[in-house]
Amino acid sequence: MIPNKYMKLLLTILILFSASKLASQDCGLRDVESALRLGSTVGYNVDDNWTLDLSWESRIENDISQYVESLIDVSANYKFFSGVKLHGIYRHNFNIGSDDVYRLTLGGSYARFFSYTDLEWGIRSRIQRDHFYINSDAVYTLRNKFSLIYEINQKLGLVIEDEVFRTIGQDAQWSRNRINTGIEWKVTSDIELIAFYRFENDLNTKVADIVHTIGLYMEYVIKSETVKALKPVDHFGHPYRW
Repeated sequence: MIPNKYMKLLLTILILFSASKLASQDCGLRDVESALRLGSTVGYNVDDNWTLDLSWESRIENDISQYVESLIDVSANYKFFSGVKLHGIYRHNFNIGSDDVYRLTLGGSYARFFSYTDLEWGIRSRIQRDHFYINSDAVYTLRNKFSLIYEINQKLGLVIEDEVFRTIGQDAQWSRNRINTGIEWKVTSDIELIAFYRFENDLNTKVADIVHTIGLYMEYVIKSETVKALKPVDHFGHPYRW
């Protein structure tokens, strides 16, 4: 377990690293887009360790004027030990006017609270392979996300996250940065609503294109009889799949 004084130092370094990536971009003519994402997730808590999720998401882009794609995620999550989870995700993108895209993702996450506070931090690292059915077109990407979550009470939470993307291969480089801010509301013990704003920009380019995204999600969790018999957990689950 990492002492709090070292965690605060790590948080500072990560925030400064993200800010430097943004500040290092040259000003100039760039594309600025707005987008909307609407999604829902049905999760099934098999037991205290295993969770299965089925997610659907629709995406509207081009300044929120054109429906471009929908996707389905099927995922399995395993709580390895205290605070550590392993994830496997299969994604099918249904694109309008172009070929569908298939993605396989493997990764893990870790989250814990600062001692005697309602402030939680979390990290998530994963490797994704797009076009994994076709070896010649396969694209590998490493994604690292850092999250800070403040639980105002048992019903309401505030989130800020930063995620960086790195392409893997001959042209390996940091390619993209995402900053999310969101609100989470537990409507009931089984239903949660999530609203977020995302600022996304390219990295390692003289002129970075920017995308502003608004997202609205609903998550419904079905608990097995085994899970219902366990002591209820009042905290939110992080980091999310955003």
